[in-house]
Amino acid sequence: MVQSQSHYPKMSPITLHPVQPGDYTTLAHLEYAAFKDDEFSRVAFGATRTPEVLEARGIAMSKSPENKGESYRNMKAVRIYEDGKEEIVGFAMWGFVRVREGGVGIYGVGLEDKVEKGEGGSQKLCDDLFLPGDKAMAKACGGGDYGSKLSSL
Repeated sequence: MVQSQSHYPKMSPITLHPVQPGDYTTLAHLEYAAFKDDEFSRVAFGATRTPEVLEARGIAMSKSPENKGESYRNMKAVRIYEDGKEEIVGFAMWGFVRVREGGVGIYGVGLEDKVEKGEGGSQKLCDDLFLPGDKAMAKACGGGDYGSKLSSL
């Protein structure tokens, strides 16, 4: 029996690795590609994202925890080709945050990614949707610590 040869380059299975500092802009592009046709995303974050907006999103994604005891964990799913080139095919990001003054958590007093929105993005919609969730988490936890913000692709 003759085996057919694939025209695709040989690649490794998909494996998980910690996100590196230089990966965040790529993650922002992947996030945009995954959600660009989603109706909510188009209204909340804008229908298009310029390279500057994607770069700003990458910077926001790379931020370190602000308070003692907080932590973020960012992992990427990668495929590595036989030539050593890495392709990011997915990611997961989550954080453990502390309730901030006024009972508001990870988004502070307004959504922290104001500069990350594309044309037509609605700051008010984001604040109206995300801030009440933070306040409800703070109330449910009695002002204690809580886990928040799981994102995955």
